[in-house]
Amino acid sequence: MLEIILKELKGKSVATKWLYVIFIIFALYGVQDAFFSIYKNVKEFNSPSKMIAHIQSADYQDSNFDQFSVSIRNPTKNDSSINNFAFACEQYAGELIYLNTANNHSVFKLQKSSMETMPINIKKGESRIVQIYVAKPKGTLLVNEQCKSIAPIWTDTNLEQQEGKAVNLKKGSVYTSFTN
Repeated sequence: MLEIILKELKGKSVATKWLYVIFIIFALYGVQDAFFSIYKNVKEFNSPSKMIAHIQSADYQDSNFDQFSVSIRNPTKNDSSINNFAFACEQYAGELIYLNTANNHSVFKLQKSSMETMPINIKKGESRIVQIYVAKPKGTLLVNEQCKSIAPIWTDTNLEQQEGKAVNLKKGSVYTSFTN
């Protein structure tokens, strides 16, 4: 290829030779720019756009709260927050109900001082394990006694509802780990 270009340039003026050099430089730059642009677009296309939440464990032994350890990961390119958190509960009868969590209400912090209240900020790339509590008023069933399975549901910074993967609960247990 280079030989063809050199033969073509033989006998041409200096200005024409410079035009060929500039044209080749711009062509190489354009090809390089095109490859970087394609790489950038593919990378952005494959990047996650939502946070992820997985229930790791459930503890039903406290007299006031059922406690759930929820792993929350923000793989997106922006900082985000969880503004409201709940559980979608599939009851044994097949009905779907939503369990509001105590973390959404600062009044419960008086009973459980270690409780994080909403909003919970999660920086881009950060993973956190958050303790989520469901209040147990007198006369109500434990979460695992009324729900066959639960899935985390939350609203993010943009007030968009997101849902995590459901886990099956063991009726009658006092503690369950979902990490295996």
